[in-house]
This record gives sequence, C-alpha cells and structure tokens, in this order.
Amino acid sequence: VEKEKVEAKMEEDAAIVEARAEKEKKAREEREKVRRARAIERLVRSRPEAGKYAALGF
Repeated sequence: VEKEKVEAKMEEDAAIVEARAEKEKKAREEREKVRRARAIERLVRSRPEAGKYAALGF
C-alpha cells in the first residue's frame, strides 16, 4: 500500500514537472515571437525599404 502511494506521488510529481516545462516552453516561444516582431519593427523603422522583406518573413 505504501509503495503504491509513493508510485502515485511520483507519477503526480512527474506530471506537474512536465506541465511546468510545457508552460515554460510556450512562454519562451511567445517571448521569442515578440522579440522577433520588435526586431522587424526596428528594421522597418530604420530602413523603410526593408518592409517588403519583413512582409516575406525575413
């Protein structure tokens, strides 16, 4: 019975760690997306002709 409790707790902990890692990964991807958008904005502001490249995703 004690062993089952320990195993259940370990599974629960593993699920929590996995969920936290997934959440952090999504947050990191979101920050990267925002950073990229800002970089493109700066590029377009500094060189208006760069807008056509930004529109293509470069």
